[in-house]
Amino acid sequence: MLLIRPDLVDPSYRSLPPARYTLPERAVPNFPLRNGGRGYVGHPALADPAFAKAASEVLMAETMELVNGLVEGRVAPRAARSPFFALPFFKTDFWPMAATATVSLALGVAAGLTLTALGRTRTDGGSPDRRA
Repeated sequence: MLLIRPDLVDPSYRSLPPARYTLPERAVPNFPLRNGGRGYVGHPALADPAFAKAASEVLMAETMELVNGLVEGRVAPRAARSPFFALPFFKTDFWPMAATATVSLALGVAAGLTLTALGRTRTDGGSPDRRA
């Protein structure tokens, strides 16, 4: 924000302490704003517009090199994948598939337990109230 819209940044950011969060805290959506979060992440007092500009320029140049390589055919699409693509939980369809598998497994276990219980009732003579 200091680089793009410095007019939106309150000068008091220079006095803010670092805000670090544990992994469980970061698992909550909008974690910097919840459960006592400070509303920011990292150490805003160290923010530097010159560093932001340099980092943005490097990232933009690398991104454009990749895009141009894909468009011109110098880079194969498979070679341009993120290393995170190999991890299944980063794939778009992982969570719906995982939920479907979990529900299917739970239904299978429930059906198996129900059939087992019915089988025991039938082999015990039908009804526990059966009188001689």
